[in-house]
Amino acid sequence: MRYSHEKWIKIFQDKKYFRDLIKKAFEKIGLKVESIENTFPGTHAVFVINGKYVIKIYWELFLEDFFVEEEILRSLNKNIYSGKLENFYYLIFEYTPGVPLRQLYKKGTKISKKIIKDLAFDIKRVHQIDLKRLKRINSRNWESYFETKKENLLKKIEQYDFLSDKLKTYLMLVFSNLRPEKYKEIRLIHADLTEDHILVDDFNNYKGIIDFGDSMIAPVEYEWVALYLSGLNKNYKYFQYFLSCYGINSFSKDNFIVFLFLHKFSDDILKEIIGEGYIKNYNELKSFLFNYKNEE
Repeated sequence: MRYSHEKWIKIFQDKKYFRDLIKKAFEKIGLKVESIENTFPGTHAVFVINGKYVIKIYWELFLEDFFVEEEILRSLNKNIYSGKLENFYYLIFEYTPGVPLRQLYKKGTKISKKIIKDLAFDIKRVHQIDLKRLKRINSRNWESYFETKKENLLKKIEQYDFLSDKLKTYLMLVFSNLRPEKYKEIRLIHADLTEDHILVDDFNNYKGIIDFGDSMIAPVEYEWVALYLSGLNKNYKYFQYFLSCYGINSFSKDNFIVFLFLHKFSDDILKEIIGEGYIKNYNELKSFLFNYKNEE
């Protein structure tokens, strides 16, 4: 059975709908289900079981997420179980207690330097995974992604009504001449380090990163787009501190803008950060991206 977007939205957080499947999945590993709790909503159906485990049930429309996430979690030496029941693929892994950074930002709470430092070390650990150990994710290689995204981008830039004709022309020139070999150092990256995928606790401690379904092989610069604009809440000083903890001494704002437009979710990101605004030229775009009021 295939689930339309409308159907999935209705059931993906429904504990009753998935209760029998969850019980069968846990019976397979010799555990009894005593409680089922919802988590923060995302693309797939995710529940906390007995306060100790997470089961992630994948919507078949994005089934590749399952295979990618399974491979990466195993590469990170996570203790996971995977399987298929009633045409649903699922993963079971240990629950990391915490709340998304989004919750802290909503409260106006400043994140600690310790969170940023621990986050930098954890992300670097992901980036250091030996690519030779990966099989499934290698099918999404950087050059193939780059060429497809570039081709689509060159068609779309003209449709961006929030950019001036002058800026569109400039960007068309930049991307027309851009080649994938310019970025030689590719790594496994999370690729979606938003404020929803970085967990902390009530005491301002870092707890971990979640949701590797969009991970890919790409230049490390690709990683910074979602991290800066969402994960670190557009705070450039936070971002600079993160880079220093990671071990990066120089940061190119021009490269950042390139990867902003090359990002898988570039359309959504641009709409969110620019909104009803209008950018006249390249310098204004750079200023807009790196001069937010919360740069304190």
